[in-house]
Amino acid sequence: MIMTTPQDIMSYTIDKITQLKDSYKWICSNYETFKKSYKNQFVAVKNT
Repeated sequence: MIMTTPQDIMSYTIDKITQLKDSYKWICSNYETFKKSYKNQFVAVKNT
């Protein structure tokens, strides 16, 4: 992605921050399931 204006940069940053916030909420809301189902395992997170 080529960013040409400050608005493009700001828009990209806000979108990424929003995506991170949503991912964090999802992980936190499913933490107990992960803890119970995936003991002593690594879980990879795919960037979509």
